[in-house]
This record gives sequence, C-alpha cells and structure tokens, in this order.
Amino acid sequence: SGTGKMATKGAAMKSSGRVGARLGGSAKAVGQSARRSLGRSRVVVALSSKNASEGKSDLSAARSEAEALGLGQSRRELLAQVGCGAAALSSALALGPGAAFAEDAGGDDDLLPVSALPKGAKASQLQEVNQLVKDAVRKCVTEDYTKLLQLAFIDAIAYDKTGGGGGGANGSVRNEGELKALGVTGLDQAVAQVTKAKEEAEKTAPFPLALSWADTLYLAAYYKTQRHFIDSVFERAKDTTSANIILQGYSNDFPVPPIGRVDASASDSTATLSLKATDLVQRGLDNGLLAGQMAALAVCFPNGQTLDQNEAEISELGGKFAFYVKSYQKSRTELTQTNYQIDLGTALFKLSTLGATITPDRYYRPVPKPSKQIKKYVK
Repeated sequence: SGTGKMATKGAAMKSSGRVGARLGGSAKAVGQSARRSLGRSRVVVALSSKNASEGKSDLSAARSEAEALGLGQSRRELLAQVGCGAAALSSALALGPGAAFAEDAGGDDDLLPVSALPKGAKASQLQEVNQLVKDAVRKCVTEDYTKLLQLAFIDAIAYDKTGGGGGGANGSVRNEGELKALGVTGLDQAVAQVTKAKEEAEKTAPFPLALSWADTLYLAAYYKTQRHFIDSVFERAKDTTSANIILQGYSNDFPVPPIGRVDASASDSTATLSLKATDLVQRGLDNGLLAGQMAALAVCFPNGQTLDQNEAEISELGGKFAFYVKSYQKSRTELTQTNYQIDLGTALFKLSTLGATITPDRYYRPVPKPSKQIKKYVK
C-alpha cells in the first residue's frame, strides 16, 4: 500500500540520516585533528598563560601538556594521525553505511572479515593499539629510557645473521635466563614494568587485545626515548612557552617501530655475543646496521660502561666511527639534538626489526558489513 511504501522509505531516510551524522562526525574528527596540528602554537601560548595565572610553574605539567598536544611528535607521526582519520573515513564510505555503526551488526555473519578490511581501516586499528600502549607506558613505566633501550638492544642484538639467523627482536629478553647468561643486572624492574604496561593496555582496550611482549617492549623504548628528548628541550629552553614552540616547529622524524611480533617461548642463545663495545659494533654491522646507527646506539650498550667510555672505544675504530661519535657528541650539546635524535630513532627502528617476523594481522579485527537495505537509499 501507499502507506506501507511511505513508511519504508521514511525508515530508510531516517537510517540514512543517522549514517550521514556518523560519517559527518568522522569528517569532523579529521578536521579537528588537522586544525590541532596547524593551530598548535596558539594553544601552547594559551596553556602556558593559563598555567602562569594558576601559579603552575612546574615543568612536569608543561611537559604533559606538550605530550597531550602531540608536540615533540615528528611531522611523519602527525601526518599519520591525520591520515589515519581520513583513511578511516574513506573506509567507512567505501564499506557503506553499515560500517559506520557497530551496534547494527548482529552476529559473525554481519561482520566483514579481516581479510577484506580496507587499508585505511587497518591503519586506523594499528594506530589505536599504539595509542593504548603509549598511555600504558606513560602510566606504568618509570625506569629511565636507557633501561628500556638496553632491554630492546639485548633482545634484538642476539640475532645472529652470520650464524644462521637465530634470535632477534622477539621478546626473549623477558626470560630471566637470557640476562643471566650475559651477566647483565639492573634490568629486572624494567622487565616487570613492560609486563605491567602490556597488561594495562590489554585491560583498558575497548576491544579484545592480546599484545605480544616484544611489541610492548619496542614501543616502550620508543615512547620513553621520545619523552627523553621532549624533556631535554624543556630543560634547555629559556622558558616553557619557548620550549613548546620549539617542539612544535622543530620536531625531528622519529619512526615508530612496527608491531605484529610473535613472542619467543624461550631465551635466545647468547653464546657468541660479547658485550665489549667494539664487538657489539661488529655484531650490529654483521646484522645489517650501519656505522652511524651503531655509534648512536652506544647509549644502550649493556656492558656497565658509561656512554663516554663506549664512545671512546668506538672512536678507536677510526674512519666513519670517529666521525659519527664526534658528530653526536656535538649534537647532544645543541638544543634540539637534531642529528643525534634522528639517527638514534632510525637505529632503534632498524634494531626493532632484526630477526623479527612481523605480522600486524594479529591486531586487525572485523568490522560491520555494509547494510544492503541502507545502501539501496544512500549513494
């Protein structure tokens, strides 16, 4: 009947309007992300003024503000965040209206399988996991960044490319036997805190999440090191406002380690691993790292020596090694530590992939399928 047709069409239009509102919300979120990136300086000044008026002079509040606003993140990271939002919106449009709201999905038959997820949806889901780990690290990991770097270094440098390719960035360092075999002490607390961060991220996730310990470790090392460089700018800048503006305008590329590792069930063999500085450099070179990367990683050599002592031994190798050590020593005296920060970040990224089998599919999850009924009325 005419009444029935009108009712059906009216219901469809109502549903269509709901989809438009949902997708409009996604577009609004993307726009807000972009405006946050472009308008950061004005927000920084406002926050600094607010703190001053409230008598908040301590740097920890300002540093938290900077981190919350994304200051200190590389341009690559900020563009990735905006890109993920745009990609998620594109994915929702490509999948159709039904993908815009999960509550309309009934059972498994209403879900789009992981194998059919668009690239934008996958990128968005990985970004969600990274953010959960970042928040958990901020809450649970209090050890110095060098401790996290040492754990990551030991875990990855166990990879023996010339000896058959065993070991690598697989989280085996969490097993007590590996550190004990190397005679390395003082890292038990860091191991415990990474474990706690893993559990925290899994507990707070609004979806089922089973993180690998290895992924948590490399992200923890990354976020703690990034925070170290942010803190360094606050300590060296003339005031809080200047530090925020410097971080906004002169942040350096610091690539985030990929995720999707599978944890090793036992300790890696460290029988051929020497902790002497020059031997560690050679091990890194054999595994495919470059001279500059190994010189930058001297800060996390787990041999009980200071950075100055390790760099002195590396310099004795001459050539490129002496050049890079001198360059990094000079860079560390500068406000933004640009050369050193970029090369250390690149080295950590490369380190995090040594011998690793990385399958990000483990973090993808199904999304609701497009609704055929709504697609009929929405172009």
